[in-house]
Amino acid sequence: MENNQQKPHPLQGHLIPFVHLALKLASNGFTITFVNTLSIHHHITKSQPTSAAADNNIFAGARNSGLDIRYMTIADGFPLGVDRSLNHDQFMEGLLHVFSSHVDELVGKVVHSDPPVTCLISDTFFVWSSMIADKYNLVNVSFWTEPVLVLTLYYHLDLLKKIGHFASQELESETISALQQKQPIYAIGPVFPTGLATTIVPTSQWSESDCTQWLDTRPNGSALYISFGSYAHVSKEEIVEIAYGVLLSGVSFIWVLRPDIVKIGLNLCDKKPITRQEVANKINRLMRTEDELGDELRKNINELKGILKNTLTADGSSEKKFQSIHQ
Repeated sequence: MENNQQKPHPLQGHLIPFVHLALKLASNGFTITFVNTLSIHHHITKSQPTSAAADNNIFAGARNSGLDIRYMTIADGFPLGVDRSLNHDQFMEGLLHVFSSHVDELVGKVVHSDPPVTCLISDTFFVWSSMIADKYNLVNVSFWTEPVLVLTLYYHLDLLKKIGHFASQELESETISALQQKQPIYAIGPVFPTGLATTIVPTSQWSESDCTQWLDTRPNGSALYISFGSYAHVSKEEIVEIAYGVLLSGVSFIWVLRPDIVKIGLNLCDKKPITRQEVANKINRLMRTEDELGDELRKNINELKGILKNTLTADGSSEKKFQSIHQ
């Protein structure tokens, strides 16, 4: 079948949806050439056990299961030792003006592979991908990995500034309808390959640990998950105050913390600087069943969970939209 080439934006939160999409497409008979940056590849393989990292192909497990996913890496124009998040502006400038030439060169080399490449799927942040697709006569697909509301905010950023002022079909139908007036939009999220464990492909840039056994010992809904994401930087003082606040709350928790450092949540602290007591108070409001606001938030979370589960069924919007693109 056709060979689709995928290029995710070089950040953790963009990589994972692209890996899931690659697995789902390959599970439907497509040949995939997945292009990763050397930097992200380096961090992923470094975080894996020695035996797994030695293969040098994050899709080795997927290929062993019968999926035709070819894996390639490409330089992003910066040395491996450069911290991309601490040099954000320079990094983004390089992705805009330098990275495209590396991608162009690579596409030129693989476009005549067997089977031939017919489609280029790239992150929407790569604004130059359409020009490369046109150059090699490829179908260009722009893959947005965040909620559609964020896309429409970016799209109307100039208007928002002028007047002074973040996908799935069921959750964001009005926003999707508005964008579809401009161009075709297919809300295929959440993207999970049916019948295939996504853990078959390593995607984390940091060493992972399995918390499931500990979670199984906790009452249902009693453990708090804390994460700042893969890109945010938080000061040592703020981390210390948040940590003390979590401890003061007395709640069981899992905190995902990097070494370097819509009605379903609460502002952690309304003051500057963050104080541990307010952190504890907010956590208790979220986790305690006798709190009216906490009960409402948990109800909303469960409703969203149910909606997303329905989108993944055979008759759900995610599968229907994916099949419409597939055809």
